Amino acid sequence: MKKILLFCVFNIIIGQTNQINKILISPKKNGISIYISSDIPLNESQVAGWYNESNSWYYMTIHNTKGDTEKLEQTKIYYPISGIEAVNTGESLQIGFMMDWTVEDFEFYFGGTSNELLVALRFPLENVLAAMEIESSI
Repeated sequence: MKKILLFCVFNIIIGQTNQINKILISPKKNGISIYISSDIPLNESQVAGWYNESNSWYYMTIHNTKGDTEKLEQTKIYYPISGIEAVNTGESLQIGFMMDWTVEDFEFYFGGTSNELLVALRFPLENVLAAMEIESSI
């Protein structure tokens, strides 16, 4: 009986599916910060990202996670993000961001026991400098 109980508890813990509750986008001078809120902490092995130069979409897949795609797609966006798309794909959630600027680099920052993931998208330096020059001439 103890083995069955232990097996059930193990399956519940290992089989937990995260729920993404909210996405917040914050523009910065050199890129975009994307805050992703989950019901339980995410870990590094769950998250993958890539930028597709041919269609200008930045994609992120969060394994063992689901989300209310309709709600997530209502996230307030800021330039240079021009669209957002969320898709539940079985046991993963894929979130796409249509970018008006090229994403040169990106990093994920995990909050440890925090339920937030910070995604930092960085733009090429020439784009940042050009935007700052335009801003200073206004």
